[in-house]
Amino acid sequence: MQNKSVNLRVLIAILVVLACLGLSLSLGRAGVGGVYFGGIPDDTKSQSSGVYLHQVIPGSPAEKAGLQAGDLIVQVGVQRGVVAIRKPEDLLAALQTQSPGVPVKVTYIRHGFEYETDVTLEPRW
Repeated sequence: MQNKSVNLRVLIAILVVLACLGLSLSLGRAGVGGVYFGGIPDDTKSQSSGVYLHQVIPGSPAEKAGLQAGDLIVQVGVQRGVVAIRKPEDLLAALQTQSPGVPVKVTYIRHGFEYETDVTLEPRW
């Protein structure tokens, strides 16, 4: 279990570095090119349910939908239904099943209030 935790921390560190360089990793189905969300999870905040966003990339689908650093994503509505988000892997798994251009309903908590927004994922080649 600790090995998975270390691997996740390394992945998140890599994503942060890539974001600082204006790059990102693709999330998506093999052979499709993937989708771009533009929110970087924060694994340093302990939460039993949900994923805090450490950073939202300027101009990204997440920013266009109004998401901000510090938002707690608790649920994502995808084509196969609603997915409860408990950890960063849940968010990545939910997003990678989607196609570019398809709006994804994201439920998040900001300052103690729950909100919903539609994030239209973009293609990542």
